[in-house]
Amino acid sequence: MDDNLIYSYKEVSISKYHLIANGKKYSLDSILWVDQRMLKPNRWLARLLMFSGLPLLFGHAKLPLLGSVLMMLGLLHWRSAPIPYSVVIGTTSGEHQVLISVDSQHVHNLVSALNVAQQLSKIT
Repeated sequence: MDDNLIYSYKEVSISKYHLIANGKKYSLDSILWVDQRMLKPNRWLARLLMFSGLPLLFGHAKLPLLGSVLMMLGLLHWRSAPIPYSVVIGTTSGEHQVLISVDSQHVHNLVSALNVAQQLSKIT
């Protein structure tokens, strides 16, 4: 890594000339654009709970109670599923997904640091 470190957090490092993320090294000169995207949360467990609870709502004896509990658990899981964010860079060789994180502040800081590093690399 270069001595001119601009940003470093967990698996991502940005120097005056390079971005290193998940073991891959990208030259800042080759990065054309940087984008922050919100991805769809993983809600398969919520769907499973709700869809398995739905038929039980119309059953006999204690099945409606079990069905409503499953539906409520599914709804709680649906609402509490963390939203993943990603950082995507565009280079001359195409789009590259650099990072996926549920920490929106980390993603925002990385995008800001990349923009600053690109400005600095153009100045010098």
